[in-house]
Amino acid sequence: YIENNTSLKGSYSYAESLKFMLTSKNIAYKSVVFDNLSISGKEISGIYNIVVTSPKLYTESITLLNNMNLSVNSTPKIVQLALEWNDMAEKTKNYGDINIDITNKENINYIDIKKSNFAINGEKWIIDNNNNSILLDTNLLMIKDLVIAGNNQSLSINSDILKGEKDSLNLIFNKFSLDQFNALLKTSALNMSGKINGDLNLKGLYTSLYFDAELNITDWKVNNQDFGNANI
Repeated sequence: YIENNTSLKGSYSYAESLKFMLTSKNIAYKSVVFDNLSISGKEISGIYNIVVTSPKLYTESITLLNNMNLSVNSTPKIVQLALEWNDMAEKTKNYGDINIDITNKENINYIDIKKSNFAINGEKWIIDNNNNSILLDTNLLMIKDLVIAGNNQSLSINSDILKGEKDSLNLIFNKFSLDQFNALLKTSALNMSGKINGDLNLKGLYTSLYFDAELNITDWKVNNQDFGNANI
């Protein structure tokens, strides 16, 4: 869906080559709505720069990002992305500063997440391990040592997914607070709390999903009902 009075303007000159600007009060893609979307771009000597801004991204049930700014710089060798958002309202305190480099070799995208930080409901997180790596194409997703950490808790992610041959996703929780899932569960009327430690291995992602786990949950509560401790 594209709102009326959406405009697209462009210009071309020898000095700056191509420039364009798209503005729209409201654009929706599937279930995601972009308020007051602005997309500007320019190309100079083979270097492309695109900036996307929107004060609010949301779905019917939840707000996804406020004051979003996405900057993309692209050359034949590398694509650099910087995504920022900021909603410092007293009850939410959500913000983010995510930086990613993408290079392509033999049709495989090599994704390098640079030092990044974000906060969800005031909980601060950081990605700061230089050893993480992500390989991605239409049939492949390999994640190595991606660690998201904050406030004495962490989540480590590793995957080895090759469509039609093998698919496994390993999650390692360290003192991870179950409160972090509540934003995802907002529409289901579930509210959880507690700490989780251990390993969760998911397999059969393209066929029949199954998992094995060694998880320990302490002080587990669901909708304020106390379940105590649990081992899975």
